[in-house]
Amino acid sequence: MLVENIRTATDSIKRKADLQSRQLSNTKLSSRLQDIAGIGKRLEACIDTINACNSELNGTEALISAGTKAELLSAISDCGRGLNDYTLDDPVITVFRMQIVAIEQQLLIIWNQAAHEYSSGVVSDLAILGDLTTNPKQSQELLAQIKSDCDASPTEALVKRLKKNNEAAQTMVSQFKLNDEIQDFLSKVKSKQASIDDLTPQIISWLQENNLMKKLFISFKNS
Repeated sequence: MLVENIRTATDSIKRKADLQSRQLSNTKLSSRLQDIAGIGKRLEACIDTINACNSELNGTEALISAGTKAELLSAISDCGRGLNDYTLDDPVITVFRMQIVAIEQQLLIIWNQAAHEYSSGVVSDLAILGDLTTNPKQSQELLAQIKSDCDASPTEALVKRLKKNNEAAQTMVSQFKLNDEIQDFLSKVKSKQASIDDLTPQIISWLQENNLMKKLFISFKNS
């Protein structure tokens, strides 16, 4: 609800800025109106990103703190008053811009944490099973893209892509029908800690069901 209130207030400011910009020529106020329009676009992008997180990844509006929201609404209100009475000045615009920067920074930090947590399962599974899939190259590219998106600055498009890639990864590894014993075995294989003792009847059966017996190699350790 609060995000939508911010969007409504921003839209109102943009409409007023557009109207006044058409009425003015090369004046200082006209330049300030252009600044407001640019900052408004950045805020719009942040709101779209937050909404995407809420709808696509089951996120919450806590992506930005309550204090930052309050300061942003205050800055928007000050800009609105300045547009109404033609007293909009640089300090007011600077405060508005700083609030957008603060939101972008908060989104980046919280997104990176949330995205890594959201993707941790498929990242772990692909790291272990990627080379065993029918298309190892595609698995590697998908894993690289997911990792990259988790560390990138969030946008609406990126959030939707991360969800799509997570779903594709889940489909890719679901064919292996993993359980705790198999995951433990694969983790040991990945870290080169697996031994003959780990080849239990269930593991051997799973390897056979997934046509992986020919990919199993045995060697002696030097120590």
